[in-house]
Amino acid sequence: MGVLVVLLAYLAAVLPSAWKSPSRGAVLCFLIITGGMYSMGLVNSVNTMLDHSTPQHYETWVLKKSESHTSKGTRYFLTVAPWGSISYPDDVDVPMDAYNKTRVGDRVCYGLHPGFLHGPWYTPVDCSEQPSLVTP
Repeated sequence: MGVLVVLLAYLAAVLPSAWKSPSRGAVLCFLIITGGMYSMGLVNSVNTMLDHSTPQHYETWVLKKSESHTSKGTRYFLTVAPWGSISYPDDVDVPMDAYNKTRVGDRVCYGLHPGFLHGPWYTPVDCSEQPSLVTP
């Protein structure tokens, strides 16, 4: 909902001057695409940066490791067992060093934040530093 509100405000601000362009259709398409990306980024930033709550800690384990090779480079993924509100195995994008240090079957821990705008988000946490963990 927040993304739509920001997108509509963005379009209302820039559309009057863009409408004078001879290629209105292309300009409108460009504004919707760039405005959508801007709106998602802004709402996500507000949701995470202004969330100063204490995260709920969850423990899960690695089911599988995989890599994705593209022209832009390699991305590393750990497939983790269901945890918290995630009721299915999920792929987590991790840095190469975390990928190399982790084995299938290892336990991994995440801190689930409620989000300033009530959009839950998570961060990896060190399992050894968390005394009481909720398991799936």
